[in-house]
Amino acid sequence: MLALAGTEWGSMASTLRALYLTYALPVVTYALGVYGPTLGKEEIKDLQVMHNIAARCITGCKRTTPVESLLRVARLWPIEDMIGYETSTWYERFQRMEGTSGHQAAQGEGKEERSWLHEARKREKSLKMEQHPRAPLHRKAAIPPWEWNTLERLDIVTEGEGVKRLEVAKQKTAALEVVAKLPKADITVYTDGSVEEGKGGAGVVIERTEGATTEISAGVGDLCDSFQAEMCAINTALARLVKEDTQGMQINLLTDSGVSAEIKTR
Repeated sequence: MLALAGTEWGSMASTLRALYLTYALPVVTYALGVYGPTLGKEEIKDLQVMHNIAARCITGCKRTTPVESLLRVARLWPIEDMIGYETSTWYERFQRMEGTSGHQAAQGEGKEERSWLHEARKREKSLKMEQHPRAPLHRKAAIPPWEWNTLERLDIVTEGEGVKRLEVAKQKTAALEVVAKLPKADITVYTDGSVEEGKGGAGVVIERTEGATTEISAGVGDLCDSFQAEMCAINTALARLVKEDTQGMQINLLTDSGVSAEIKTR
């Protein structure tokens, strides 16, 4: 990253941050929840120093900038917080995957202090997570995209030499044709999610036949991608519908994320 920017020259901060999150940080965070708790203070310090260098490249801040402020401006977590997050996430995931080796490992004693299990149990106790019931995580075999046939689809690319998107006006016309073919609905839901400079947001519009319209917006937070934003929008819409008396109603949900829609139908 030092070849891409200095404190007073170089690429845009959003570009540098995207490069760091995509290519450099995943190398550090890979299996961090497992090996992170076994690291000593000096080893964590070495990782944090590298992390801080990247944050300075992203933000252009001087070396005298306090680390806490530096990371806030760069929208990066401290390494110790990443270790705790990854450890707790894997622990909670293993607890829900009954019948697997991970679930067996999560049921161990965890007496050794510098181990991922000991760290996870300590965080579980501090957050009082052991008091909450855990729903089992049901695993399903993935279905290849070419076998997806449960949804109405709109293809906005042309066939022939190269792949070109249809013009916006033609996209709109094609989309309206698809919507017109859908069954008549009591409720029509439109969802969308997007990400700009690492910050995600989700939007929902719920239209009812009697004319009432509900608009909902939700923040997805930092360090997210467009898929997470799309899923947040769909989940937000479904959560709202669950709270209402929609039993027996025909509901059409429209989204521009085919992958998200397929996942929700399974």
